[in-house]
Amino acid sequence: MAKRNRLLNLSINIKENYKVNIKKDSMLKNEKIFMNKEGRFVKAKEKKQTTGYIFLPHTADVKFQAFGKSLEEAFANAAYAFTDVMTNHEKVKPKIKKRIKISSENHESLLYDFLEQFLILLDTENFLLNKIKEIKIIEKKKQMLLIASVVGDNQPQKYDIKIVPKAVTYEEMFIKHEKDIITVQVIIDI
Repeated sequence: MAKRNRLLNLSINIKENYKVNIKKDSMLKNEKIFMNKEGRFVKAKEKKQTTGYIFLPHTADVKFQAFGKSLEEAFANAAYAFTDVMTNHEKVKPKIKKRIKISSENHESLLYDFLEQFLILLDTENFLLNKIKEIKIIEKKKQMLLIASVVGDNQPQKYDIKIVPKAVTYEEMFIKHEKDIITVQVIIDI
């Protein structure tokens, strides 16, 4: 009961501090609520996002969804989101070129392995991603193959590093193929 009251008090404080009018029925409908750039809580727009990525609320880790018109574009946007957990990937200088080649048994494993490669490159070579120059995903029999050409920098001390991820996780991971859009969701352990 005490924990529930703490959560209710936190919810009330958030509403008062940010003057958010969240109706009880909206919470029951499980509508998504985000903090915008101004630090205000807003209800998610109904328009479906088709490119890029968004960060979602999570209690302890970092959760994001990345979007693309193809699986390759969704994976690339997931890699940008992964890097942006640490620092702004657009500010990383494109000094070094790397080639990534991995194979996995399904799309989820391929996504996990792909993002894990950036963690391995960070740990072993201090590599931060700037841009994915090329990415191909090929299905061969019961194997998925990903080949990517990426550029970045191996001097992370030059950049403002906010958080260093510990691991990519399978928790709540999904790859959803819809009409004209592919959505991937990932949680990063920090």
